[in-house]
Amino acid sequence: MDAATTKKLSDRTILIHVQLNPKPKHDDYRRYRTDVFSRSANLTNCDIVCLNWAQDMEQYEADSKTPAKWDNESGSAWYLPDGRCSVKDAEVISNEAKGLYYTRHDKKRHVLHFHYDEAVFALTVPKVVQDGPAVHDVLVGPIVDARLIWDETTAAWVETNDCPETGWSSIINADPDFAAGFENLQDVQNRLYVERAISLSCGPHKISEQWHRVDKLDVCQIQESEVVGRATLQLDRNAVAKENRQRRLGKVAVLGNILRNEKLPLPIKDLGGGGASISWSPDSPNTNVTKAGVRPALVAYLGESPAPDVVKNIGDAAFELLRKENKAHKNRVAVCFRTAAGNIKFADIKAQTDIAFDGSSMTSITGG
Repeated sequence: MDAATTKKLSDRTILIHVQLNPKPKHDDYRRYRTDVFSRSANLTNCDIVCLNWAQDMEQYEADSKTPAKWDNESGSAWYLPDGRCSVKDAEVISNEAKGLYYTRHDKKRHVLHFHYDEAVFALTVPKVVQDGPAVHDVLVGPIVDARLIWDETTAAWVETNDCPETGWSSIINADPDFAAGFENLQDVQNRLYVERAISLSCGPHKISEQWHRVDKLDVCQIQESEVVGRATLQLDRNAVAKENRQRRLGKVAVLGNILRNEKLPLPIKDLGGGGASISWSPDSPNTNVTKAGVRPALVAYLGESPAPDVVKNIGDAAFELLRKENKAHKNRVAVCFRTAAGNIKFADIKAQTDIAFDGSSMTSITGG
């Protein structure tokens, strides 16, 4: 589409793009979205529904020819303007249990990705523009009412309540030693909770008090390439995304082993000896490790030989999160890493060791 056509079609519309190609993220196919998203949000108040084939299509050209195997991703997605999609857990988790997954585009758009398997989705979708009293505006975005899959026995589409598999269960259970760190992170009905626990376990970098809100969550962010890096969605086949997901999951697995077997520093010493687990709860949104009978804590593992400034910044950010939360567990912070010699080392967090610490902010934490 040329610029004039794109401008006209993106003004208070639902634009349905029947894409149907083997590479849905190819530059040529998403160029018009880049153009739309780069314009003023006030002038591009549109939904874009991009429909593609299901994954792993086979293309038949003639009876005598072997079908071409695409080995493709699906890539069907629903793009929404900034103010027209709910970021409340209840709506997002309900959609995700039925195969519609949330991400946030860096151009201030919400992007909902459909599961890659063949299926029929029944949705309730508010109008793009309500020409009436503002009280009638509905800003929750598309809500999945039902997901239907093909039943070969009855030769019909049937509704299913099963949460579709995204590769999450298979990858964390492939190795018993690996799976041990994910004992309390198995609930695919609550993917956001799992993602938040993983983010804290890998260490908070630049982070705000609202870091856990779905549109702020680090792994929910996507760039212009539209590659999805969420750990609980092992659907995107991009090589870099797969590597990043595996690295993050590896950190969680190692952290679980550290909690079970390593000598822990004084602020979290009572988490040692077994029984501690990695999870996330809205009751204590800035902690990721719990154990019966003791206070929760924020414990992060940064991998092998991280740069000293990274260790310091993450330690300060982690401490600041709990300080701002202002609960009894505000000093329950530990950041660890593996040295070049292969040993586990816990970082010195100044506010926990400096008797002159006056309780003021250790780093910049915003409320946004």
